[in-house]
Amino acid sequence: MLCEDRRHYHLVRGFLEEKGFKRITERKSPPGSGSAEQFVREQFPIELRAHRARARYANVLLIVCVDRDRGKQDRVAEFAQACVDRKMQPPADDDPLLVLIPARNIETWLYLVEHGPPVDETTDYKPLCRAAKPGRLGRRLAADCSTINLSPSLVRARRDWRRLCG
Repeated sequence: MLCEDRRHYHLVRGFLEEKGFKRITERKSPPGSGSAEQFVREQFPIELRAHRARARYANVLLIVCVDRDRGKQDRVAEFAQACVDRKMQPPADDDPLLVLIPARNIETWLYLVEHGPPVDETTDYKPLCRAAKPGRLGRRLAADCSTINLSPSLVRARRDWRRLCG
């Protein structure tokens, strides 16, 4: 799993554990090292290449979780460009890849799971989620994913999850 920080990691890890996944490897931006989004974007081609190679002989999935942030619309296109810049094929539909893009940030999803809808994907929920427990909320999301009134970015994430994992 390639993600911006510990909140992203623990939310997704809690979700995966609730779904029965056991082996989860993390790769997150080191604290205090600059832009976490930039770290994910720069590491993406490296991780995708490695997962493509492993997918030939193992059942693996690369999960990338990065905030959309304000003003950004297409993180997937940025990841594709990062691959082109490294002279490799951009992500394809058959790649072992799930890209999760919370809008505006991961706290939008944390707030939605903890407090329920509605949420506004342009509002910054960080100040309201300081005490949130992402792992617990990830497990709750996995258990209640079909009953929670999801935000548009979480609807896309659920659709892509189902496409890849059933």
